[in-house]
Amino acid sequence: MTQSEFFWNCKIGGLLAVASAATILMARFQIVQSKQFPPLVLFATGVFLMFRVFVPWVFTCLRRFNTAEMNADMKRHPLSKFFIVER
Repeated sequence: MTQSEFFWNCKIGGLLAVASAATILMARFQIVQSKQFPPLVLFATGVFLMFRVFVPWVFTCLRRFNTAEMNADMKRHPLSKFFIVER
């Protein structure tokens, strides 16, 4: 995985985390008052996103991050001193 792919994956993962947290909060505080989306449905959707989509994505991303190819890409990055990279 290249550096560019890694950062795009991080952006996608961030969006997934925000989406799942937003649906859980909407359910908790009953922001959406609708018969189509009762709080229990919103809460279940948020939990589903969190544990079936976001959490496995994080572990996949971290596993790929530890590869030698990724470390080599990160060493060439101008901000590499801010990243944790095996040297």
